[in-house]
Amino acid sequence: MRAPIVLGMKKRVISAALWLYAGWTFGAMVATALSVDPILGPIVGAGAAILFVGDPRKVIWTTHTTDEGGLPA
Repeated sequence: MRAPIVLGMKKRVISAALWLYAGWTFGAMVATALSVDPILGPIVGAGAAILFVGDPRKVIWTTHTTDEGGLPA
């Protein structure tokens, strides 16, 4: 059954969009406060989304093992 995998990927895609928007907004606020180039907003947003979705240290997205019944442990 692939439903849990698809559900997990939907969560990643939705969270990537939210982190992109949140990072973009934060970067835009910082750029305005420091009077720097407004391109800082999209750069910070893309970086936050990439780090969150990629999760290089496997802190956010953990892999679940299944027992003999096929349910996540």
